[in-house]
Amino acid sequence: MSLNEHTMENSASIETYVQEVIRPLLPNARPVFWSSINGKDIRLKLFETNQFSKTPFEFDFNKDLEFLHFTSISNLSSILRSRNLRLSDLNSLSDKHEFNFANSYLNTKPDLTILRELKSSIFTLSLCDYSTDILNDINMWQSYGRDCLGACLRIKLHHQRGLPQNYYLNKIIYHPKEPITELIELKERHIKFIDKYGWAISNLDECLNILSNLYKTCKYCDEKEIRLTRYVRKDATETHDNDYSNIGVQFDEKLDVLNYFFELPLNQENKDFPLLTIEEIYICDTILNTNSIGTIQQILNKQTNKNISVIDPR
Repeated sequence: MSLNEHTMENSASIETYVQEVIRPLLPNARPVFWSSINGKDIRLKLFETNQFSKTPFEFDFNKDLEFLHFTSISNLSSILRSRNLRLSDLNSLSDKHEFNFANSYLNTKPDLTILRELKSSIFTLSLCDYSTDILNDINMWQSYGRDCLGACLRIKLHHQRGLPQNYYLNKIIYHPKEPITELIELKERHIKFIDKYGWAISNLDECLNILSNLYKTCKYCDEKEIRLTRYVRKDATETHDNDYSNIGVQFDEKLDVLNYFFELPLNQENKDFPLLTIEEIYICDTILNTNSIGTIQQILNKQTNKNISVIDPR
Protein backbone atom coordinates (compact mmCIF):
# COMPACT_ATOMS: atom_id res chain seq x y z
CA MET A 1 0.00 0.00 0.00
CA SER A 2 1.46 3.40 -0.98
CA LEU A 3 1.71 6.26 1.51
CA ASN A 4 -0.99 8.11 -0.39
CA GLU A 5 -3.36 5.10 -0.21
CA HIS A 6 -2.58 4.60 3.46
CA THR A 7 -3.43 8.17 4.45
CA MET A 8 -6.42 8.50 2.18
CA GLU A 9 -7.82 5.24 3.61
CA ASN A 10 -7.92 6.88 7.03
CA SER A 11 -8.34 10.63 6.63
CA ALA A 12 -8.17 11.07 10.39
CA SER A 13 -4.51 10.10 10.26
CA ILE A 14 -3.66 13.41 8.57
CA GLU A 15 -5.35 15.31 11.40
CA THR A 16 -3.54 13.02 13.84
CA TYR A 17 -0.16 13.93 12.34
CA VAL A 18 -0.83 17.66 12.64
CA GLN A 19 -2.14 17.29 16.18
CA GLU A 20 0.72 15.15 17.47
CA VAL A 21 3.67 16.57 15.52
CA ILE A 22 3.00 20.13 14.35
CA ARG A 23 0.57 21.74 16.83
CA PRO A 24 2.84 21.61 19.88
CA LEU A 25 4.83 24.34 18.08
CA LEU A 26 2.18 25.77 15.70
CA PRO A 27 -1.11 25.38 17.62
CA ASN A 28 -3.23 26.89 14.84
CA ALA A 29 -1.83 24.61 12.13
CA ARG A 30 -4.43 22.96 9.92
CA PRO A 31 -4.19 19.62 8.08
CA VAL A 32 -3.54 21.15 4.65
CA PHE A 33 -1.55 18.86 2.36
CA TRP A 34 -0.91 18.12 -1.26
CA SER A 35 0.18 14.84 -2.78
CA SER A 36 2.93 14.63 -5.36
CA ILE A 37 2.34 13.66 -8.97
CA ASN A 38 3.57 10.12 -8.43
CA GLY A 39 1.15 9.69 -5.52
CA LYS A 40 3.84 8.28 -3.28
CA ASP A 41 4.24 11.07 -0.77
CA ILE A 42 2.26 13.69 1.12
CA ARG A 43 3.57 17.18 1.77
CA LEU A 44 2.44 19.69 4.38
CA LYS A 45 1.53 23.20 3.24
CA LEU A 46 3.12 25.22 6.00
CA PHE A 47 2.29 28.69 4.74
CA GLU A 48 -1.46 28.55 4.35
CA THR A 49 -3.65 31.17 6.03
CA ASN A 50 -3.18 31.71 9.77
CA GLN A 51 -0.81 28.79 10.25
CA PHE A 52 1.48 31.04 12.32
CA SER A 53 -1.10 32.64 14.60
CA LYS A 54 -0.70 31.99 18.33
CA THR A 55 2.91 30.90 17.91
CA PRO A 56 6.24 32.25 19.21
CA PHE A 57 6.75 33.77 15.74
CA GLU A 58 3.60 35.89 15.64
CA PHE A 59 3.92 39.63 16.32
CA ASP A 60 0.89 41.10 18.08
CA PHE A 61 -1.17 43.36 15.84
CA ASN A 62 -3.90 44.79 18.07
CA LYS A 63 -3.30 48.49 17.36
CA ASP A 64 -1.59 50.77 14.84
CA LEU A 65 2.08 49.80 14.66
CA GLU A 66 5.14 51.77 13.56
CA PHE A 67 8.29 50.26 12.12
CA LEU A 68 11.63 51.41 10.76
CA HIS A 69 12.96 50.29 7.39
CA PHE A 70 16.56 51.09 6.44
CA THR A 71 17.36 51.34 2.75
CA SER A 72 19.56 53.08 0.18
CA ILE A 73 18.81 56.49 -1.30
CA SER A 74 18.31 54.81 -4.67
CA ASN A 75 15.77 52.38 -3.23
CA LEU A 76 14.08 55.20 -1.35
CA SER A 77 13.67 57.09 -4.60
CA SER A 78 12.15 54.00 -6.23
CA ILE A 79 9.74 53.53 -3.29
CA LEU A 80 8.56 57.13 -3.52
CA ARG A 81 8.27 57.04 -7.30
CA SER A 82 6.39 53.74 -7.51
CA ARG A 83 4.54 54.14 -4.20
CA ASN A 84 5.31 50.50 -3.51
CA LEU A 85 7.34 48.61 -0.94
CA ARG A 86 9.20 45.63 -2.36
CA LEU A 87 8.98 42.26 -0.61
CA SER A 88 11.74 39.88 -1.72
CA ASP A 89 11.35 36.12 -1.91
CA LEU A 90 13.28 34.04 0.60
CA ASN A 91 15.78 33.00 -2.05
CA SER A 92 16.88 36.64 -2.28
CA LEU A 93 17.88 37.12 1.35
CA SER A 94 21.32 38.68 1.35
CA ASP A 95 22.58 37.15 4.60
CA LYS A 96 22.65 33.36 4.20
CA HIS A 97 24.03 32.98 7.73
CA GLU A 98 20.59 33.91 9.06
CA PHE A 99 19.13 30.84 7.43
CA ASN A 100 22.01 28.53 8.33
CA PHE A 101 22.06 29.44 12.03
CA ALA A 102 19.06 27.33 13.11
CA ASN A 103 19.37 24.81 10.32
CA SER A 104 22.90 23.86 11.35
CA TYR A 105 21.53 22.01 14.39
CA LEU A 106 18.91 20.00 12.49
CA ASN A 107 20.95 17.97 10.02
CA THR A 108 18.18 18.30 7.44
CA LYS A 109 18.51 17.12 3.86
CA PRO A 110 15.71 18.79 1.92
CA ASP A 111 15.20 18.50 -1.80
CA LEU A 112 16.92 21.78 -2.71
CA THR A 113 14.91 22.21 -5.91
CA ILE A 114 11.61 21.84 -4.08
CA LEU A 115 12.84 24.04 -1.23
CA ARG A 116 13.83 26.78 -3.66
CA GLU A 117 10.38 26.60 -5.27
CA LEU A 118 8.73 26.91 -1.87
CA LYS A 119 10.94 29.85 -0.88
CA SER A 120 10.04 31.62 -4.13
CA SER A 121 6.40 31.68 -2.96
CA ILE A 122 7.20 33.46 0.32
CA PHE A 123 7.91 37.19 0.14
CA THR A 124 9.18 39.25 3.04
CA LEU A 125 10.02 42.82 4.04
CA SER A 126 12.49 43.31 6.89
CA LEU A 127 11.48 45.94 9.43
CA CYS A 128 12.57 47.01 12.90
CA ASP A 129 10.20 47.61 15.75
CA TYR A 130 10.16 51.42 16.03
CA SER A 131 12.15 53.03 18.83
CA THR A 132 14.31 56.12 19.09
CA ASP A 133 17.13 53.88 20.34
CA ILE A 134 17.19 51.93 17.07
CA LEU A 135 16.71 55.08 14.98
CA ASN A 136 19.74 56.71 16.60
CA ASP A 137 21.91 53.60 16.76
CA ILE A 138 25.08 54.13 14.73
CA ASN A 139 25.52 50.37 14.32
CA MET A 140 22.13 50.08 12.63
CA TRP A 141 22.97 52.91 10.25
CA GLN A 142 26.33 51.39 9.43
CA SER A 143 24.98 47.88 8.92
CA TYR A 144 21.63 48.55 7.23
CA GLY A 145 21.68 52.26 6.32
CA ARG A 146 24.41 51.90 3.71
CA ASP A 147 27.16 52.97 6.10
CA CYS A 148 25.22 56.11 7.09
CA LEU A 149 24.73 57.18 3.46
CA GLY A 150 21.25 55.67 3.12
CA ALA A 151 17.85 56.47 4.55
CA CYS A 152 15.35 55.14 7.04
CA LEU A 153 11.56 55.14 6.72
CA ARG A 154 9.12 55.28 9.60
CA ILE A 155 6.21 53.18 8.36
CA LYS A 156 2.80 52.82 9.94
CA LEU A 157 0.75 49.64 9.65
CA HIS A 158 -2.87 50.61 10.30
CA HIS A 159 -4.89 48.28 12.47
CA GLN A 160 -8.28 49.32 11.05
CA ARG A 161 -7.86 46.97 8.09
CA GLY A 162 -5.97 44.20 9.80
CA LEU A 163 -3.88 41.76 7.78
CA PRO A 164 -5.57 40.35 4.66
CA GLN A 165 -5.45 36.65 3.84
CA ASN A 166 -1.98 35.14 3.41
CA TYR A 167 -0.17 38.07 5.07
CA TYR A 168 1.77 37.48 8.27
CA LEU A 169 3.59 39.69 10.74
CA ASN A 170 6.43 37.57 12.12
CA LYS A 171 9.04 38.42 14.67
CA ILE A 172 12.52 36.98 14.53
CA ILE A 173 13.47 34.70 17.41
CA TYR A 174 16.93 35.60 18.73
CA HIS A 175 18.53 32.51 20.15
CA PRO A 176 21.76 31.64 21.98
CA LYS A 177 24.33 29.56 20.13
CA GLU A 178 22.97 26.23 21.19
CA PRO A 179 20.55 23.67 19.72
CA ILE A 180 17.08 25.13 19.18
CA THR A 181 14.99 22.83 21.33
CA GLU A 182 11.57 23.44 19.80
CA LEU A 183 12.73 22.54 16.28
CA ILE A 184 14.64 19.48 17.44
CA GLU A 185 11.60 18.33 19.41
CA LEU A 186 9.40 18.75 16.33
CA LYS A 187 11.74 16.50 14.38
CA GLU A 188 11.73 13.95 17.22
CA ARG A 189 7.91 13.92 17.28
CA HIS A 190 7.97 13.25 13.54
CA ILE A 191 10.22 10.21 14.03
CA LYS A 192 8.06 8.88 16.86
CA PHE A 193 4.98 9.29 14.68
CA ILE A 194 6.57 7.08 12.00
CA ASP A 195 7.38 4.45 14.61
CA LYS A 196 3.80 4.55 15.88
CA TYR A 197 1.77 4.79 12.66
CA GLY A 198 4.13 3.69 9.91
CA TRP A 199 3.92 6.86 7.82
CA ALA A 200 4.57 10.61 7.99
CA ILE A 201 4.81 13.60 5.68
CA SER A 202 7.72 13.52 3.25
CA ASN A 203 8.68 17.20 3.39
CA LEU A 204 9.47 17.75 7.07
CA ASP A 205 12.97 18.98 6.15
CA GLU A 206 11.45 21.67 3.93
CA CYS A 207 9.17 22.80 6.78
CA LEU A 208 12.09 22.88 9.21
CA ASN A 209 14.18 24.88 6.76
CA ILE A 210 11.43 27.47 6.39
CA LEU A 211 11.05 27.73 10.17
CA SER A 212 14.83 28.07 10.47
CA ASN A 213 14.55 31.32 8.55
CA LEU A 214 12.75 32.84 11.56
CA TYR A 215 15.74 32.43 13.91
CA LYS A 216 18.91 34.46 14.32
CA THR A 217 21.78 34.31 16.76
CA CYS A 218 21.21 36.52 19.80
CA LYS A 219 24.13 38.78 18.88
CA TYR A 220 21.69 40.53 16.49
CA CYS A 221 18.96 40.99 19.11
CA ASP A 222 19.32 44.79 19.26
CA GLU A 223 17.86 45.11 15.77
CA LYS A 224 14.44 43.75 16.91
CA GLU A 225 13.58 42.58 13.41
CA ILE A 226 9.98 42.10 12.34
CA ARG A 227 9.04 40.64 8.96
CA LEU A 228 5.94 41.42 6.99
CA THR A 229 5.43 38.26 4.97
CA ARG A 230 3.19 37.49 2.01
CA TYR A 231 2.51 33.97 0.76
CA VAL A 232 1.60 33.64 -2.93
CA ARG A 233 0.87 30.13 -4.10
CA LYS A 234 2.28 29.19 -7.49
CA ASP A 235 0.19 27.66 -10.24
CA ALA A 236 0.32 24.04 -11.39
CA THR A 237 3.42 24.72 -13.50
CA GLU A 238 5.34 26.00 -10.43
CA THR A 239 5.50 29.52 -11.85
CA HIS A 240 3.86 32.76 -10.78
CA ASP A 241 1.00 33.82 -13.02
CA ASN A 242 2.24 36.56 -15.34
CA ASP A 243 -1.14 38.25 -15.04
CA TYR A 244 -0.53 38.83 -11.34
CA SER A 245 0.79 42.36 -11.75
CA ASN A 246 2.24 42.73 -8.25
CA ILE A 247 4.90 40.05 -8.80
CA GLY A 248 8.09 40.83 -10.68
CA VAL A 249 11.20 38.81 -11.39
CA GLN A 250 14.93 39.43 -11.62
CA PHE A 251 17.54 37.12 -13.10
CA ASP A 252 20.55 36.36 -10.90
CA GLU A 253 23.41 35.85 -13.35
CA LYS A 254 25.79 34.50 -10.72
CA LEU A 255 23.44 31.74 -9.60
CA ASP A 256 21.63 31.35 -12.93
CA VAL A 257 18.23 31.52 -11.21
CA LEU A 258 15.14 33.71 -11.10
CA ASN A 259 14.41 35.71 -7.96
CA TYR A 260 10.88 36.99 -7.52
CA PHE A 261 9.65 40.07 -5.68
CA PHE A 262 6.23 41.33 -4.63
CA GLU A 263 5.26 45.00 -4.98
CA LEU A 264 3.12 46.06 -2.01
CA PRO A 265 1.24 49.33 -2.66
CA LEU A 266 1.44 52.13 -0.10
CA ASN A 267 -1.69 53.88 1.19
CA GLN A 268 -3.77 51.42 -0.79
CA GLU A 269 -7.57 51.61 -0.64
CA ASN A 270 -7.91 48.04 -1.91
CA LYS A 271 -8.69 45.86 1.11
CA ASP A 272 -6.74 42.97 -0.42
CA PHE A 273 -3.59 44.78 0.82
CA PRO A 274 -2.51 45.91 4.29
CA LEU A 275 -2.84 49.65 4.84
CA LEU A 276 0.71 51.00 5.06
CA THR A 277 1.79 54.64 5.06
CA ILE A 278 5.16 56.39 5.24
CA GLU A 279 5.07 58.76 8.21
CA GLU A 280 8.57 60.22 8.10
CA ILE A 281 11.90 59.88 6.29
CA TYR A 282 15.25 60.10 8.03
CA ILE A 283 18.71 60.66 6.60
CA CYS A 284 21.98 60.61 8.48
CA ASP A 285 23.91 63.84 8.97
CA THR A 286 26.84 62.13 7.24
CA ILE A 287 25.11 62.77 3.91
CA LEU A 288 25.36 66.51 4.50
CA ASN A 289 29.11 66.23 3.97
CA THR A 290 28.82 64.54 0.58
CA ASN A 291 28.69 66.12 -2.85
CA SER A 292 25.40 64.37 -3.61
CA ILE A 293 23.27 66.06 -0.94
CA GLY A 294 21.90 68.64 -3.40
CA THR A 295 20.78 65.94 -5.83
CA ILE A 296 19.29 63.84 -3.03
CA GLN A 297 17.27 66.75 -1.67
CA GLN A 298 16.05 67.64 -5.15
CA ILE A 299 14.88 64.08 -5.82
CA LEU A 300 13.18 63.65 -2.49
CA ASN A 301 11.48 67.05 -2.50
CA LYS A 302 9.91 66.24 -5.87
CA GLN A 303 8.69 62.82 -4.81
CA THR A 304 7.29 63.33 -1.34
CA ASN A 305 5.71 65.88 0.94
CA LYS A 306 6.77 63.91 4.00
CA ASN A 307 9.12 65.34 6.58
CA ILE A 308 12.75 64.57 5.88
CA SER A 309 14.61 64.67 9.17
CA VAL A 310 18.36 64.71 9.61
CA ILE A 311 19.66 62.78 12.59
CA ASP A 312 23.05 62.30 14.22
CA PRO A 313 23.28 58.64 15.27
CA ARG A 314 25.65 57.64 18.08
